[in-house]
Amino acid sequence: MEVRLRLEAQPLLGLVEEELGGALVLEARRGMTSPLQAYALLDKPRALGGVEQVPLDLTTSRQARVRIPVALPAGPPRLWSFPLRVFAQGRLCWLADVRLTKAGPWWVIGPFPGNRAESHDRPFPPEQELRWEARYEGKGGRLIAWHPFPASARHENGYHDLNLALGFQENAVAYLYGVCSVPRETPARLLIGSDDSIKVWLNGDLVHDHNLHRGAAPAQDQVAVRLQPGPNRFLLKVVNDDGWWGFFFDVDDGEGHPLPDLRWEVSLARVPLQDPQLRLKEVTRTAARLEWFSEEPEPAKVFVVEAQRERRLVGEPTPKEEMVLPRPGAPLRVLQAPQRTTRHTFT
Repeated sequence: MEVRLRLEAQPLLGLVEEELGGALVLEARRGMTSPLQAYALLDKPRALGGVEQVPLDLTTSRQARVRIPVALPAGPPRLWSFPLRVFAQGRLCWLADVRLTKAGPWWVIGPFPGNRAESHDRPFPPEQELRWEARYEGKGGRLIAWHPFPASARHENGYHDLNLALGFQENAVAYLYGVCSVPRETPARLLIGSDDSIKVWLNGDLVHDHNLHRGAAPAQDQVAVRLQPGPNRFLLKVVNDDGWWGFFFDVDDGEGHPLPDLRWEVSLARVPLQDPQLRLKEVTRTAARLEWFSEEPEPAKVFVVEAQRERRLVGEPTPKEEMVLPRPGAPLRVLQAPQRTTRHTFT
């Protein structure tokens, strides 16, 4: 059975601390098999309603589509996990850990390559087009895409930590996008801090350009702007030479007071997996138990080959590929489990 999942969430103009809602849209399709008795179980946290069972009608049709409402309560952004399981004929056949958070106001993409000298004035794709579904080649040839700025990467003092959002990156570029709204034309002041250089576009116009090497602090740069009635779109570019990187960004009335009618665009968003590394949980002389996670449900597959008995000690001068070497001529074994899941365990 093939299963697909997507989050349906409309951006709203409000405060990220408010309650936000959306829906998980689950589509299931069976092959040319006999009719299936199927259902989905969504494990909501107890505070959000507990377990919800939803039937999937695969008896009269080969395809079923259901919409499961979800909501995150009022309060500061945090990560919520919603395990979602699909059963057919009483057997678990698909499992995904759906990680949701309140996204707002920033979305981030990066890292693109280059230091200030190379990349501050070099236009990368986000300066030329805003396509949320697009994937681009980033630093080191890695594919990158827009995703919500992690709530865990925003400090209490308002510092947006790009080390936590994108990882420790030197000679790197990040772009941020956010939308705010006011009911009428409003004079405002941008309070900006950055590590290192920064550019700011407002509704497509470059309103701030500061190319320098520095650590970030609140309100290092102050820029007078006029917000237009309705949506106002900000695009930020931060370039890092070395060390830590991040930014501060705030808006006031020019005299240190918040704008009372200012609202930022916020929504529910899925949080991509940040730590998919393989972990060795139990080891004996003849066996080992492996655990790892994947972004999308897929069958577990492990490639195993016998290692040489003589191994070099793990040390800083030793390349990782030389720490353990396969025995010459040893056959490659492929182990695979049929169940589609995001949580993988293999012995």
